[in-house]
Amino acid sequence: MGMSRPRSTRSEPDRARTQGERVVRDVRPAPGSAARDSARRAAGRAPARESKRLALIERVLDAAHALFLEQGYDGAKLSDVCSRAGIAYGTFFNHFDAKRDLLRGLAERALRTLTEKLEALAKDHASLETQLVFLFE
Repeated sequence: MGMSRPRSTRSEPDRARTQGERVVRDVRPAPGSAARDSARRAAGRAPARESKRLALIERVLDAAHALFLEQGYDGAKLSDVCSRAGIAYGTFFNHFDAKRDLLRGLAERALRTLTEKLEALAKDHASLETQLVFLFE
């Protein structure tokens, strides 16, 4: 009695895909698969993750703003900013490249606030004095 070859557990399409120089795999999750369900859950979490990231950046900017007022830009250390913001020193570099980015972020935030106030004033028909007080409070 002759020896039979063990049957391959791969399906016919899988064998066809591996017969060239390259192996071509379909990386899309199969319908109803755990990977597809996981991808859907991750997509739902993306907005929450983004809002947490933005909240952390705002917390770091708040800490930097306070330290810059207290110690000046040159006197404030990144380690102090991180400590006050409640983050690890290395985490800072996940969101900013350098200390100067804090100053840029604070300037952008101030400009955004000023722009919002100007847009609100454009809709208001108050006196010039009232508008100036509102703008600079």
